[in-house]
Amino acid sequence: MVERSDDGGGHWSPVATVNAWPGALTCPGPFAGWLGFIYGEHGDLGSLAATSDGGGTWRASVGAAPTARS
Repeated sequence: MVERSDDGGGHWSPVATVNAWPGALTCPGPFAGWLGFIYGEHGDLGSLAATSDGGGTWRASVGAAPTARS
C-alpha cells in the first residue's frame, strides 16, 4: 500500500496498492514522487514508478529518479 499525507503525517490516505516490496521513495516536490519497487522470487527484480499529481496516478518510468533540490 502506498499512502499520502497532506498534513505532515497526521492523517494518511491510500493512493496505490502494489504487489511488491517498496524501495526508495523520493519526493522532489509537493505533488511529485518517485517510488522504487523490489519484486521477484528472490527480490532480485526492480522497477520505478512516478507520480506528478500527488499519487492520484502513477506511471512506469525508465529514467533516473531526480533528487530533491534545496
